[in-house]
Amino acid sequence: MAMRHRIRQGFRTSRVMPKTTRLILSSSRFPGTVRRSALQWIAADVVVPFEAGGFRPQFVRPMAFIKSPVLQVMHRPFKGTQGLVKIVEDYTVALIALLLTAPIMLAASIAIRLDDGSPILFRQPRTGFNSKPFLIYKFRTMTVDVADDGSAGTKRDNQRITRIGRFLRRTSIDELPQLFNVLRGEMSIVGPRPHVANMRVGEGVYSDVVLQYAARHRIKPGITGWAQINGMRGGIDSMEKANLGAELDLFYIANWSLRFDIRIMLITVVHSLVGRNVF
Repeated sequence: MAMRHRIRQGFRTSRVMPKTTRLILSSSRFPGTVRRSALQWIAADVVVPFEAGGFRPQFVRPMAFIKSPVLQVMHRPFKGTQGLVKIVEDYTVALIALLLTAPIMLAASIAIRLDDGSPILFRQPRTGFNSKPFLIYKFRTMTVDVADDGSAGTKRDNQRITRIGRFLRRTSIDELPQLFNVLRGEMSIVGPRPHVANMRVGEGVYSDVVLQYAARHRIKPGITGWAQINGMRGGIDSMEKANLGAELDLFYIANWSLRFDIRIMLITVVHSLVGRNVF
């Protein structure tokens, strides 16, 4: 456990690794369970050295690294053309969405100011790509409480939700400022939702109690996502829901395509902006 913690902390402190990074993993240094859990914290190509000797692997990719044979067992998502397509998609959709929703955002800003004063925007540290923290933007929908770090989430009947805030949350208008996070390169339109670093599920922290949770940070977080349109809005209040959310996010990462993103965006606009679980 101590070794796993040290490796994980090392990957966390490295934050964003260069795009060309390949991590060579020696099987003699760390136990397999430690390697699997720790490697989920980074977005990099992961290779392991092996002796070729006539062996022809069928389910992993053989390649050469510094003239030595290696097997690629993990790959960084959104490399090359995929990464370019994702960036173009994010900036194009964000700019169009800002133009279309500018009157709504202006009206929301005025309503918050008249109803509850300032601040109009809510800023909170969230965990982003490669576990790098960033400030997420939302319209403020609750009275200010400096002691609330967000780790417990927000319940439907929270008394701090303001009159205007309840409407903004039920219509998802409070999420619109995240379009600026997309333009800042901190988020994508589609991706796993960003959580606070110490978000709690049951008796533990989400990143500790759900092993595959860390792998969500191998890509940028999103405003909407595959998990959100499959019942994950409205808070994560059980281990079952926590595990399901991580599985849905990993499915998205493994099966990404431009068509998949368009499908998620259309379903979000048509079915997921309002509803019983949106609060």
